This record gives sequence, C-alpha cells and structure tokens, in this order.
Amino acid sequence: MKGNRRRFLRSSAALAAASTVTLPAVARSAQSANDRFRVSVIGMRRGLAHALSLARMVKNGENVEIVSVCDCDMGTADWAAKRIESECGKRPATIPRTCER
Repeated sequence: MKGNRRRFLRSSAALAAASTVTLPAVARSAQSANDRFRVSVIGMRRGLAHALSLARMVKNGENVEIVSVCDCDMGTADWAAKRIESECGKRPATIPRTCER
C-alpha cells in the first residue's frame, strides 16, 4: 500500500499530540538512570517545539534526556541544540545529515 504525505503528516500530528499527554507520566514513573526516557528529535524546523517541551521537562526534574538532534542542515541542528541548551542547561549532540540527495 503506497502512503501519501498528507496521511503521514496526519498520523505524525496525532502521535505528537498523544506523546504530550503520555510522556510526562512515563517520565515521572522512571526509577533509575537505566529507566531514563532518552529522546532524539529529527527535523528541527518542525520538531523544535517538541524538543523545547522536552527541555522544559528536563528543567523541571523529569527523568527525560534529550540525547541528540538531527536536521539536514547542520546550521539548523546547531541552532536548535543551542536553544535546547538555553532551556535546560545541557546541549544535545548534533547528528549530521544521514541521507544524500
């Protein structure tokens, strides 16, 4: 079955909305460093809002860690990592583009 962009974006938006409801409960239930919820965010133009929401959770003491950010444009990835660092105090790694056009 061939998917289309609109269906993908709709399901991604639904998943993002669901994660904002369930993620805080998952983060609070962690008991040790091994149970930490480690996150990488891909696509910093649209994913930055989600990453900043996670950064606020880190700042509030939730057991969440933003491990890395990835974007096709390394300048954008660096910019996003700086924004996340200013929000939570820890800079995530930046991952370079993983595919060539």
